[in-house]
Amino acid sequence: MTGESGTIADLFDAVEPEPAPRLPQTAADALALLDEWVERDWIRALDHAFATFVCTMVREQGEQPVAMLALLSAMVSHQVGRGHVCLDVRHLCRAAEPTLVLPPEASVLYLKTALGRRICLPVSTLTN
Repeated sequence: MTGESGTIADLFDAVEPEPAPRLPQTAADALALLDEWVERDWIRALDHAFATFVCTMVREQGEQPVAMLALLSAMVSHQVGRGHVCLDVRHLCRAAEPTLVLPPEASVLYLKTALGRRICLPVSTLTN
């Protein structure tokens, strides 16, 4: 089968890749995203409350919390809820899906994008 240009039509020509999820720019944006995750039962309300608490504590110290702080706080709480005592950043960077066990593809895609851009540092920078 040939296309309009006379070349063979590719079955994937009409399929556009999904855009990468937009990362929240502020802690408030991250908390709003976490609200959506709670509504979908991807994380617990307690995970969201812990992220809110951490952001509040940062504000009380006169600092502005960043989006990644809110997200990682919720992920730490999520892991505690699953019986883990920490969030292994090395495993999170390598394999977000099995580390967090978040069911929806959208959340995993979001985390992979966020982690790839923000916190996946060489291990040496995490231990210094």
